[in-house]
Amino acid sequence: MNYRGAVFFDYDGTIADEREKLFGPSTKTLEAFAKLKENGYLVVLATGRSKCYSAPLVSGMEGYVTTNGTYVEVGGQVVQDITIPPEVVADFASFCIENNINYILEKQDACYSYDMQDPSFLMVMDMFQIPHEYFKPADQTDFSGVGKLMASYPDNHALDRLVARFEKDFVIAPEREILSTDVSLRGVTKANGVKKLIEHLNLDYQNTYAFGDGGNDYDMLKTVGTGVAMGIHAPCLEEVAAFTTGTVKEEGIYQGLLKLGLID
Repeated sequence: MNYRGAVFFDYDGTIADEREKLFGPSTKTLEAFAKLKENGYLVVLATGRSKCYSAPLVSGMEGYVTTNGTYVEVGGQVVQDITIPPEVVADFASFCIENNINYILEKQDACYSYDMQDPSFLMVMDMFQIPHEYFKPADQTDFSGVGKLMASYPDNHALDRLVARFEKDFVIAPEREILSTDVSLRGVTKANGVKKLIEHLNLDYQNTYAFGDGGNDYDMLKTVGTGVAMGIHAPCLEEVAAFTTGTVKEEGIYQGLLKLGLID
């Protein structure tokens, strides 16, 4: 299918925002996605989450850039699938077990937690209202197909040990207010996935747009033709966003798309 362009949407803090107790897209956001499609634009979910626990929460998406850019899919076709070498995952898992840290393996079809009852892990699931059905007990012998890792830990001293050991290989980005962190392959960002999709479809960069709120959206907003920062956003996005729209609660996506003239 030929598209006029593509619009990339972060999930947490953009489509949904746990800080405002909004755990999924609003009716107006879903209407906006439908109008974008009618107007010939590809609607893409660009998230740090894996596909298994993000795609089911948002209808109307035709493209996916997940696990912070390692996985790219459009129209059901896998365009890119970068995974962490199994031996590196195994080393990470061993370190976590030795240091009383719970690890989570994020694959696209399911995610796996070493300790399904770890209090910090359960707090993450509760805070973001993530359905438990997409998480299973980790098989300690199967470390293949992992696009991203997470870790939940008892205190910040454990986090410090994790960072000291793995910061050369991974970007370690702690969550807000809870003892959990994303662990992403260093050198791969959402922007890598965005570029891969744009080039795969031979789109004009000037006709590409992105909405985001966090530091991990910086490269994505810088890469596309027009980047839009949500009302609550990391200060660094001021450098790369064309403008700031409303918050999730204020229907920031709908407002921003109207301002861009992509919907009416």
